[in-house]
This record gives sequence, structure tokens and C-alpha cells, in this order.
Amino acid sequence: MTPPEPPALQCPSCSSSWSEPSGRGVALGVDVSGAATALEYQLSVVVPLGWLFAIRARPVFYVGLHGAGTALGGKIEAVFRSRPLWNFVRVYAGGGPDVFYGLTGPSARDVDGNWFAGQIDGNWFAGAEIFFDPRWSLHWELGTSGGAFDTGAGAYADVGLLAYLF
Repeated sequence: MTPPEPPALQCPSCSSSWSEPSGRGVALGVDVSGAATALEYQLSVVVPLGWLFAIRARPVFYVGLHGAGTALGGKIEAVFRSRPLWNFVRVYAGGGPDVFYGLTGPSARDVDGNWFAGQIDGNWFAGAEIFFDPRWSLHWELGTSGGAFDTGAGAYADVGLLAYLF
């Protein structure tokens, strides 16, 4: 049984234009991540499993820079998050596995009979989500992945938009 969600923390001297708690329910979003040698374009689906825990699934299109090639992939992540503070900002952190499949470049070559031209690794991240409406937020996060396809992509910065639909 999921414990009841505590009430949103309200700033006594702030005058927010809404009283509905921010960031509740399932969210859909878009993200752009950048690293030293790669860009990632992602869709996000966030499913809450309680008020402090969520699962996030992100299909990814990976564009390596400097001849690293392109890839398709996905991430399944466990997210631990605060409730929205002052009904305005939420902090979060988490991690999970990444799977990528090479489409072009060195990652797509068949090497030593390897039929799977891909890579399985993991990632972790920490970020903040800023609400400009109870159902809409911008988020920014920093994290790292296993460096898909040995490009050194590793550390990344991510920015995105989430819509809490239901």
C-alpha cells in the first residue's frame, strides 16, 4: 500500500497562481542531452510508484560527434524524488541500465562475429525540476553513462520539458 502523499509545501510569502499540487501523475516529455562527443534526443515517460519514487523510460536517438556514428537505444531508470517544494521545485536522483544499438559508424560494424552491434551499460543522474504550472515543468540534470560505443560520451548535461497528463 502506498503511503498518502503529504500536502505540498507552500511558501507563506509567495503568491503562486495555482493551489493544485504540482507534478502529480504520469508525465510525458522531451529531452536533449549533450556530452563532449555526443548528443542524445530522448522522449520520456515518467510513471510514479509513490510520492518519492518513479520509473522513467526513455527511448533515445544517439548522435556521436567526430565520426562516432549514430545509434538507437533506451533507458529504464529508477528515480528518487522530493515532493515539490513551495509547489515550485523538485530535486531528484537515480539511475539504471542503458541499451544502445549502432546504426552507423564504428559501432555498427560486425567485429569478431558479434551479431549485436550494440552496448549495454548503466547511468546515474541528479537534477531539478521547476514547475511553471501544476502540470508543466522544465528540468535540468547532470549525469554520466557508460560512454556508449567507446566515444567517451560519459558525463552529460540534460534539459527537458515534462507534461503531467494524468
